[in-house]
Amino acid sequence: MTRSAAILVGTLLVASHAWAQQPLSVGDSGVQAAIQKTFPGSTILVAADVDSRECGPAPESPGFVAGDFEGDGRPDFAALVKIGETGKVVDWEGRKLHETRYAFAIFLATSDGRYNPKRIIRFLEYWPVMTFITLQPPGMLRGPGDDRRGSAITLKSPGVELINCGKSSVVYYFSNKYVREFWTSD
Repeated sequence: MTRSAAILVGTLLVASHAWAQQPLSVGDSGVQAAIQKTFPGSTILVAADVDSRECGPAPESPGFVAGDFEGDGRPDFAALVKIGETGKVVDWEGRKLHETRYAFAIFLATSDGRYNPKRIIRFLEYWPVMTFITLQPPGMLRGPGDDRRGSAITLKSPGVELINCGKSSVVYYFSNKYVREFWTSD
């Protein structure tokens, strides 16, 4: 192989690897298509949707995180979406709170570039919501845990932490092709 052919092959290998490692974003068409197929008409939570009085400052992206959750080299994502109001409104401490339908879902990348929901949790809460998600990096986790795994685990791949402000938090992660949960606070 000539030197120029070797450089071209090396460039193609680096370029294809870099493409596979590019992070997903809320605006990606495949992300939006998967969310709308699963939750038609929904919107991904933004910082203004999170109750800052109860939660403090919301993360920059409180309704979207991406990472290789399965460890298969493909970027997956999780979303916390607002589906719509129920019509019920309550007065609480001088504020009008609107009961709203929400959903949390973890989407896994398929070999053909699409995303399939793996875990879906639907719930009702008042807007502004006291819930958001963050990316949990690999490594040691401690908390109340669960009966099966005890009070500490080590994540091999990133997970998704679902935080209910002032109440609890749980990390969802993959192990042996299953979504598991580990309580980090209760």
